[in-house]
Amino acid sequence: MNKILELNDINKNIELKAEEIHILKRYKFCCRKRRFYFNTRKSREVEKRHFLNIIGLLDEVSNGIMKIDEKEINYKNEKSKNQIRHEK
Repeated sequence: MNKILELNDINKNIELKAEEIHILKRYKFCCRKRRFYFNTRKSREVEKRHFLNIIGLLDEVSNGIMKIDEKEINYKNEKSKNQIRHEK
């Protein structure tokens, strides 16, 4: 379907002083070829930073699915993440 990037029900949680903070909650995003996207969603700076780190494969999601070129990303495999970063 020409999907370059797809995020489904992405959650990003961080623990701070024995408290869990929800940064992204059930976040969805889809980017298709030959389209220009920009984020118009009202969000905090910390949400944008984590979103960009997630799509850049620099940060792991707490749960949810991310696909690049319709292939699911395995966050535990550092070698495959490095290969994807190099190719894209």
